[in-house]
Amino acid sequence: MNCRNRCCGCSGCFCCNRRGVTTKSSCDQILESIACMENSLSKILSSESEKLQKILQISNDPDEILAVNESINTTIINIMHLEQVLYNKLQITKSIYPDQGRRNLDEYADHSGQ
Repeated sequence: MNCRNRCCGCSGCFCCNRRGVTTKSSCDQILESIACMENSLSKILSSESEKLQKILQISNDPDEILAVNESINTTIINIMHLEQVLYNKLQITKSIYPDQGRRNLDEYADHSGQ
């Protein structure tokens, strides 16, 4: 099966199977995916904070506290990497859709803390 729109010569790629998707709606979907991921990351950070508070309440063992702290640090580092990916995704979206809701994209960038 060849690409329906003959845009890339593939055998039924994602872009060819999406009918009725407008530039505005695709931009909105990208922004929604970024916001959804940001929300998930904030919940993970909150959970890590609770984890640290809990271990400090229940343990007097320095090795155990340090092990939990190391785990939390690893999680935070991974979240930082994901934040950079999301920021890059936002910047690419702004460059692809320069006229689609420019003010909304700029407002989102301002709120994302980047």
